[in-house]
Amino acid sequence: MKMVEVKGKTLCMLMDPIQILVQNLTEKLGAPQDIAEIAKNQSSFELDKQIEIPSSQKEEKIEVDIPETKVAETAANTKAKYQAPSPVKAASPVKQQPVLQDSSDNNSYMPIKAVNTFTRDWVIKARISNKGPLKTTKKGGYLLKIEMVDHHGSQIEGTFFNKPAERFNSLLQQDKVYLFSNGQVRMANKKFSSLNNDFCIIFDEPANIQEAADDGSITQQAFEFKTIQEVGDAIQIKSADVIGIVTMVGEQESIKLKSGEEKTRKSVQIADQSGCSINLTLWGTEFCTKNEALRVGQVLAVKQARVSEFGGKSLNVASDHAGLYPDIKIPEAEKVLAWWRQNSDSSLN
Repeated sequence: MKMVEVKGKTLCMLMDPIQILVQNLTEKLGAPQDIAEIAKNQSSFELDKQIEIPSSQKEEKIEVDIPETKVAETAANTKAKYQAPSPVKAASPVKQQPVLQDSSDNNSYMPIKAVNTFTRDWVIKARISNKGPLKTTKKGGYLLKIEMVDHHGSQIEGTFFNKPAERFNSLLQQDKVYLFSNGQVRMANKKFSSLNNDFCIIFDEPANIQEAADDGSITQQAFEFKTIQEVGDAIQIKSADVIGIVTMVGEQESIKLKSGEEKTRKSVQIADQSGCSINLTLWGTEFCTKNEALRVGQVLAVKQARVSEFGGKSLNVASDHAGLYPDIKIPEAEKVLAWWRQNSDSSLN
């Protein structure tokens, strides 16, 4: 017990827990005194004095024999009643891609030519005009590239890395129409892309791509043709789209490169209404075999042929960067065919 002065009043503080030993006392215990009087002299407290409790007022101690199993059961029930429930970890929801609404109105979708790094929540309806092979990078990852064209004839490149590359490689097919969304629009690296677009799209894990109905309103391929003469006169040109008539088809052959690697190639020559011809070299066994049916007099459109200056201007095509389209049905094909019918006997440059 401790005595303290608070605002002129003396307070008695019991430092230990109070235990009631006796109830309903009819007799006084000890010799009670006025607390106000004795507080003036704290030394008068007999803190260690034992107090005798009259025997008539003592509580009778009753012992009850409770089985141990009952005690344990009661304790367990009490603990369960007042114990806070253990937190339950909610299961992670399975994120599903929303279904994109396919519409016959192509104007309800974002035009490729309007896509830039500031556009958000866009949906593009486009055809895959070219799909490259799934490649393995030097770090062991995967790389997949596609080219898309919309009903305006605008083009843009799409790139997939690692897991998205594996997943979409089996889902996407060349020449089919899809709805594209949730991609990241970035500036295109012209060193690795020859499309006439300053932007490209990176498709990561959140990418949403769904097949759409093909009503024929989107062209199968978009070209930016140059005449063979324009290719020959151009300075510092890396690639070009050309269309012409096949005037020569060489045999498939295997050559040994400086690196010691052997490659298959096939030489083709084409000519157009500019009065010029150019040699076209096909590279790779699969690519050459795929185009072994090429014949003289056939219309041939070439997409993104790489221009070589070695020994004069020539074109190189392979499956990883270019495409060949024999007998294609486009207005430019009709024009070059009409020219060939009138000038097939003329000498070419």
